[in-house]
Parts: sequence; C-alpha cells; structure tokens
Amino acid sequence: MLNIKWLLASGFALSLATQSALADFYVRGTGGLSTPDEDELDNALGMSAQAGYQINKYFAVQGGATYLGSFDFEEELDFDGFDEDATISIYGAEATFVASIPISEKFSLYGKAGIFAWEFEAEITASSGNTEFSETETIDGTDAAYGIGGEYMLSPRLSIIGEANFYDIDVADVNYFGGGVKFTF
Repeated sequence: MLNIKWLLASGFALSLATQSALADFYVRGTGGLSTPDEDELDNALGMSAQAGYQINKYFAVQGGATYLGSFDFEEELDFDGFDEDATISIYGAEATFVASIPISEKFSLYGKAGIFAWEFEAEITASSGNTEFSETETIDGTDAAYGIGGEYMLSPRLSIIGEANFYDIDVADVNYFGGGVKFTF
C-alpha cells in the first residue's frame, strides 16, 4: 500500500513540474532476443523499460525493469523413463551509468555499466505415463550488468536505439540484443 501512495505522489509531483525542469529526463523501451550461455536453454524474447537523467551530453544515469525472457528446455531423465520439462524466467531491476560519444549531430555510441538485481524462477514438471510432478523454485541475487549501443535522433525528443547487454548472473549468463525507442522530455 505504501508503494502505491508513493507512486501516486511521485506522479503528481512530476505532473506539476515545468517542461524545462524535465528537459534532461528520458524514458526508453527495448525489445529483443536473449541468449543464455547455457547450451540446454533455448533463446527467448526479452524486453526492458527504463527511465533516466541526462547529466550532460556525455553522461547519464538510468534504471528500470528488465525481463530477459522465459527459456525452455526438455530433458529425459535416466531413472524410470521420466521426462522433465522446465521453463525458466529471468527478470529484475537494473541501475546503470551511461557514457556516450557523439559521432555526429544525430548519432552517438554509448557504453553502460551497473548492477542487475535479478530473480530466476524455474517451473519444473516431471512426467511418466499418467504420473506428473510439478515444482517451482526461485533464486535471486545481484550481479553486474553492462552493455554497448548506438542511438540515432529522429527529432530532438525521439530517438531509435540498438544495443547489446550482458548480464553476469550466478545461475546463467545472458546476452540481450535489443532495439527500441527513447523519448526525451
């Protein structure tokens, strides 16, 4: 309940702010492909929504939510012919520091580094004939996140972005390749 009140109060305060006070804030969203470093896991679709503050034309800070996807794998166990299916989801919050290098008036390259507070949820089902067992396990942690990308300004407020992000997660490193849009206030 406290979080809802805090979000409403924050939204109201932002709506009262003037346009010039918001000039350095932005929101961005990406969608793309997540590829885990584990051979048993398939690739998955991921997405990210973030907000940030542009300190100057070279540096920014940003944070938001990232969903790296739901990864499937199927494996036959050695005992009594059981088949095991698992769906693994990885998601969390990240905070990064961004350094940009303007290449031209409309195009820049950037690198970012920060932390990713993640949650790894595995839903495992084992079955043989008419017998089925199901279990869900959740693991969480905080690890490094970093990436590189490019931004092309379509207008002073709207840009398209493409990036490669790397998440060093304890249970499975994941690479995320995405594209999206950025709106500057």
